[in-house]
Amino acid sequence: MIMGAFLPGTIPVELNNLTSLIVLSLGYNFFTGTIPPLASLHQLNLAVFAYNQLTGGVPSELGSLVSLQDLMLQGQFGESAGLTGSLPPSLCDLIQNQGTNIYVTCLEDFICDCGCICSL
Repeated sequence: MIMGAFLPGTIPVELNNLTSLIVLSLGYNFFTGTIPPLASLHQLNLAVFAYNQLTGGVPSELGSLVSLQDLMLQGQFGESAGLTGSLPPSLCDLIQNQGTNIYVTCLEDFICDCGCICSL
């Protein structure tokens, strides 16, 4: 867990090598760039990317994480930060079939029309 350490930089794609990881908590840092495709983390239950400076879309590979119960994406801040696009259909399937909770910020330029939990 690296939550609240105010770390800068990008989220390393090498996290994909931690195949036994159950909780990935990277919230409240200064991470920039995109969320890496973490398709190898099959045991992941909780992924927190909230309150960073992330940009771009949400990787569709996250939809292959059938153990995922909570995905927290809300609160991307900074001058040019914010998630864009829409939630991939694979993640919508997790919401509908697995009961996964996905948290987003309502005011961002991001569309979730399949049951995300929206916060301001």
